[in-house]
Order: sequence, then C-alpha cells, then structure tokens
Amino acid sequence: MTSRNKHQSGARLPLRIDPDALADSGRILGGRAQWVDLGRLEYCGVRGVSPDVEVRFRAYREPGGAVLIAGDVTAEIAVTCQRCLGELVLPVGAELLVAVARSQREAVRLQEDYETIELDRGAQLSLAGLIEDELLLAVPLVPKHEDRRQCDAEALARLEALGNAAPRRESPFQVLEALRKNER
Repeated sequence: MTSRNKHQSGARLPLRIDPDALADSGRILGGRAQWVDLGRLEYCGVRGVSPDVEVRFRAYREPGGAVLIAGDVTAEIAVTCQRCLGELVLPVGAELLVAVARSQREAVRLQEDYETIELDRGAQLSLAGLIEDELLLAVPLVPKHEDRRQCDAEALARLEALGNAAPRRESPFQVLEALRKNER
C-alpha cells in the first residue's frame, strides 16, 4: 500500500471512528468537519466563520498497546468581544494527543503521560466530541480585540454611557460616618 492510499484527506470526516481499526490500518484521517455536526460550539457562543473545520488525525499504539490519537484541528471562529460586545473573528488551532483507555486501570496508567479518554472495547469514539473539546479549549478565556481601536466605536460609547448612567451607590462606610457625625 502506498502512502497515498494510506492518507484520506479533503473528505467529510466520519462522526465516529473505531480507534483500534484506525490504529491498525496506519491511515491518516484528514478532512473537514461541518459546523452543523458541532452543535455544542454554538451553544457555548462559538460560531464558525470558515466553511468547515480542518482536521487531521493519526492513531497508533503506544508501547503498552493502548491506542494514541494525535492530530490537529484548525478553523476560523467568531465569538463575542468582552470589551465591546461586538463580533470578534479569530483563527484557532489546536494540536492534540489523547490516549484511549479500555479500562479504569489502563486509564490510571496512561493519565500520567496523556490526556485520556476511557472507552469500552469495541465502542466507537465521537470525533465530533473530540473536535468540539479541542476548539473550545483553543478559545481565549476572555476573548477581546487585541487593540481597543478594533472594537466597534458605537458599541463602546453605548457601554460607557450605560456605565456612567448607573446610579452610584454610597459606600456603607460613608453611611456609617454620616450617622456618627449626626450623633455628635
């Protein structure tokens, strides 16, 4: 078998795979995941901008026999800028290396060196879930435009006006100080 036949790329990825079969085949699984198959991202406030998510996975066995899945995921996403509340488009990418553990004992052994997924023997792994996890982990904790000048100026002005219009609450200590002065 040539390396060309061992590499599957450009096609739509399957939503589930048998990790053992992929590792034993020696194939590199590459292609595109469609946003419609990654519903958890939208629920978490992440919207796809690029047509699809580009993915490459390779499965192989570590010396102890467990399946390792290595790969990368890249896409362009839109999230909410936490400074101006406008849309922020970001390129994101993540490299992953996970071990598929077939028992709790094996999971304990593998957790020292790898991120571990526990999966019953013969069960299929959700590639969609794996892709969602990696993209969510790639989103910055507080996404915002790098420079304030990139933010939507009108939105910033509205937010600042709202902040200035909010009534200022007196500090409880100021109230106590006033009461103390009145007692004298």
